[in-house]
Amino acid sequence: MTDQNVNTSLAELQSGDVLIQPLLGNFSAANFREATGIIGRGEDAARAVSDRLQEFSVDETTWQAWRSRTVEASAAPRALAAVEVRTENLRFVNPERITAVLDEIRAKSSETAFVDRAVDALYATDDFQRVTLRTESLPTGNVVIIEPREKSWGPNYLRFGTTLTTNLEGESGFSVFADLRATWLNDQGLESRTRVSLGEVMSLRTELLQPLERRQRWIAGAFLDASERIDTLFLDEQPFTRFSNTVVRSGLELRSRDQTDEEWRLGLERSWYDLRRESGIGFAPVRAHATTAFLRFTYDRLDDWDFPRRGLYASMKFEQAFEALGGSADYRKAEIELQKALGSGRHSLSLLGRIGSSFGTDLPFVEGFALGGFQNLSGFADRQIIANGGGFGRAVYAYQLAGGGAAARAFYLGASLEAGEIRERLNSTRPLTLQRDKFFVDLVFASSVFLAADTALGPLYLGAGFGEGGERAAYLFLGRP
Repeated sequence: MTDQNVNTSLAELQSGDVLIQPLLGNFSAANFREATGIIGRGEDAARAVSDRLQEFSVDETTWQAWRSRTVEASAAPRALAAVEVRTENLRFVNPERITAVLDEIRAKSSETAFVDRAVDALYATDDFQRVTLRTESLPTGNVVIIEPREKSWGPNYLRFGTTLTTNLEGESGFSVFADLRATWLNDQGLESRTRVSLGEVMSLRTELLQPLERRQRWIAGAFLDASERIDTLFLDEQPFTRFSNTVVRSGLELRSRDQTDEEWRLGLERSWYDLRRESGIGFAPVRAHATTAFLRFTYDRLDDWDFPRRGLYASMKFEQAFEALGGSADYRKAEIELQKALGSGRHSLSLLGRIGSSFGTDLPFVEGFALGGFQNLSGFADRQIIANGGGFGRAVYAYQLAGGGAAARAFYLGASLEAGEIRERLNSTRPLTLQRDKFFVDLVFASSVFLAADTALGPLYLGAGFGEGGERAAYLFLGRP
């Protein structure tokens, strides 16, 4: 954000302006301990353009008169007459959207507190590159001018990415994805989002989001989501067969955003499942469909998703499938997850807990709670354990080894301790009815060690996982694991 502001200011320089550029070399803006060492460089840079600065000089009498007026003006308190928001230079964002956001804040704030809260709220809309403030002095008092400036890029955004995974034992996957976000397709703020993934996971998700009022607190959505991947079916930790796992979902939903960091979603979804054997021991193709009503809540105040140091993340999901609405499955499913991040100096600790339940119903295999994979019972294969319910907890410690450069911002050495509670495992030779009758519960422990880097292409992990029962795995990730 600082770079963007500097570049914008440089672009606005005119012929009468004087730019002073000290030669700072590799000196970091965070190097406060040696900050006094660069004062001389600033003086040298100013003296290098002294002939230009001379144009602004005045005689001693004029200078002292200006100083007196300035001191008197600053010493005398002036009333804040008004706060104005200037929107005449907006190209895409509807000014009525800004008015709706700020009117609500104004009603709950004093005039002075309103300015700070208004700036925060405008940045939170994600529509603006800068929000400038200036004060104009009038006979009646000071007027604060707030002027939001839209991003110099957009209003459509295209992003590319890649993920690379391998267990260093012959199993690997590679995916590339593209994400297209088109905003302000109408005056109400209609938005379109489309994400495509090619490679290990073939997927397409497209959705339309239509705000229902200017504040954009209520949003109606429609979505289509399709994915296909090759999974391994395990029975009691033995690989049984490889199968094609295809899932297609479509639905309608209503979203509520009271704050930018929390969201409620209520909707109706139709799902189609298609499981077919690719190799290994044969099984009959599985085709099913379900119609579900869902309620989801997300609260996200983590400072960083990949290497968090502070903040809290919470999510809650509930689904109810109805055969009466044309589905072939009738089940209930709920999941709650909490994550807390703590950091001090080079040390950080992330604590996560998750619990899920089917409330005594039988989940379709595709909808079961999955465990396995890096830091999700490390050492076990991805989705090696599928269950009707259970819990999971982990603690991840990371130590920042050093700051990076352009390719990697930081390097980390860390480890995790993990535990999973498995209730009514679906991919087990034990009959589900027997597990219920004997209240069968598995408690499984795992751990991992890793070396990681926060790179320009996403997080890079090199790690090893150790699971109960002799399960072992090595990991190499580029992109989010």
